Amino acid sequence: MNRARSVLWGIASALGIFLALGAWSLASPVGSSPDDNFHLASIWCGQGERPGLCEKGDKEPWRLVPHELSIGLCYVAQPTVTGKCTEEHLVVTDDMVPTKNVNSKGLYPPGYYWVYSHFVTPNVAVTTLAIRLTNAALFAALTVGTWFALPRRLRPVLGWSVAVTAVPLGMFLIASINPSSWAITSLAVLFPSVLGYMCTTGKRRIVLGALAGSAALMAFSSRGDAATYAAVSVLAALVLVFRADRSFLKRAVLPAIIVVAAGVATVSAGQVGSALGGLSTTEPVGSRSMLIVQNLLNLPSLIAGAFGQTWGLGWLETTMPPLVWAFVVFVVAGTVFATLRWQGWRKALALAGVGGALVVIPMYILVSSGVLVGSQVQPRYLLPLLTVFVAVALAPSEDAALTARLGQRMSAMQLVVGAVLLVAANAVALLFTMRRYVAPDYLYLDPHIDWWWQVGPSPMTALAVGALSFGAALAMLVASCARISARAQEDGGQRRYEASASA
Repeated sequence: MNRARSVLWGIASALGIFLALGAWSLASPVGSSPDDNFHLASIWCGQGERPGLCEKGDKEPWRLVPHELSIGLCYVAQPTVTGKCTEEHLVVTDDMVPTKNVNSKGLYPPGYYWVYSHFVTPNVAVTTLAIRLTNAALFAALTVGTWFALPRRLRPVLGWSVAVTAVPLGMFLIASINPSSWAITSLAVLFPSVLGYMCTTGKRRIVLGALAGSAALMAFSSRGDAATYAAVSVLAALVLVFRADRSFLKRAVLPAIIVVAAGVATVSAGQVGSALGGLSTTEPVGSRSMLIVQNLLNLPSLIAGAFGQTWGLGWLETTMPPLVWAFVVFVVAGTVFATLRWQGWRKALALAGVGGALVVIPMYILVSSGVLVGSQVQPRYLLPLLTVFVAVALAPSEDAALTARLGQRMSAMQLVVGAVLLVAANAVALLFTMRRYVAPDYLYLDPHIDWWWQVGPSPMTALAVGALSFGAALAMLVASCARISARAQEDGGQRRYEASASA
């Protein structure tokens, strides 16, 4: 009975997550995620030169691609222009046009583009939707699968860290064709799966090892910085479970291989090399000391930007109402603040390491590029590592204190309030994203549709299904986390009683 209930619970959770992300995949037209003209052409060229899909241009790095990929980005930075302007660009013809916005120089890892090059069809809109929905399904399958593979005490580490950092930027990017989708998905799964792998035995350990390897491979295939974050995540997990004995060294072989592979993937990515050398071609805006001080003062806007503050979605032009970022920042900050108590040197070192990476990596790029926050580095680059930071804050460790071994447990009230705020923020963010492309002057969209997909539910139906599915998925997460927390408190009370009785 319990097994059947778990299977049904897992299917319902995965379905809720998929439908919530599916609504986001419908919320914007072709070309709406950052640098989509580059990523579309790179997907079409993911298997190299193919007649009618990707042909060699007159010189490097130019390629010839179907004219439909030159979507023109006709709505970018024009808030009154809807997605309707893309329709004339998506008419299927045999015309091929030259572009240098393609991954022919290896700026990004090729794996992501190679996988999705197999999805290419003559219809760019159909291909775009297929990739978006596949990314949504991958996220749902990997997170739910990892949840059930983890031991109970580690499940809230995965579930709550993902939930509190997903809205709105994560929801938008996961359900997009941008390689950041895989970066976010892989980093969400990698840290808890390595932590579980180091703490379990038997079949569970094998499954978690396979999940960790798969997540690492996704990270290496998506973005150069995701490989760096993968190494940081694995090292943080190893610190939390470190023990000076031979059994630890044996178990650490797989994580060590992932770290080494992450290092190779990092140094071989053209994206990382460009960042380390500085991304700006203009003169620095000030002295190095001024750049350091100014960027340190403004760095929080990059973190809050992942939650909709200042930085918009899409090509940074779809602004979010303050309610969105206020609610999400409140939940994220409250979650991290609740964990700030001494739990031993392992927890302190792991948290300081990931937190330091969140500061040092963007600061180095900004200062070496000679620019201030607002240029070059975007919140989406840091979002995967931000999820890991929250996960580390929630995670248990092998320190002696009982509270350290249990990890941070949110109370039922904290979970419910947090979930309510996240559901509201997600619904508002989804509505305003749809509104931007469908009918910018209205809140009830269906009677005023200027652009929408030719098939599928209406905008308001998609909004309702997406918002309710997100709420249902969070309700199941809250119920599960509350049960796990109650059991942990009972076990902890019993252990304390036994310790005092034997003293």
